Amino acid sequence: MVKFFRRSPVRLGFLLLVGLLPLPIHRLGYGQDRNQQALLKACNESASQLNRNNPMRIDAVTTLHAIVCVFRKGTVEMVYNMRLDSRRDITLSAKIGEMRPSLINNWCSHPDLTRLLNYHPIVFEYFDSGGQYIVSNRVSRTDC
Repeated sequence: MVKFFRRSPVRLGFLLLVGLLPLPIHRLGYGQDRNQQALLKACNESASQLNRNNPMRIDAVTTLHAIVCVFRKGTVEMVYNMRLDSRRDITLSAKIGEMRPSLINNWCSHPDLTRLLNYHPIVFEYFDSGGQYIVSNRVSRTDC
């Protein structure tokens, strides 16, 4: 019984219920075809490797907390969850929205980063110091 519980959907449901695994149901990947499931699995493996260094301080007010892969709007996305550690969260959110051209330039001008965009879009989701969603920036292959 214990062995079954360790890797079963029952465990996943239990963790969601008690809040130990705070992922919305839409992020679990239900309703996908096999190619999308394979892409989501590969994305999660990459995210797992990248998460070894997280949380990671990006600058004076930004920390990368986690990278997750989600299935949204018919596609797999790699999502960078960023937290702003500042009392100026609202002021900074306007500047984050203005950063999109710079993000596109960075992701589209570096061959290694552009290669990732061939597989899935990259989304930067920003949260305030209290964990509330502020804004996001999305970069995809079509932006290059």
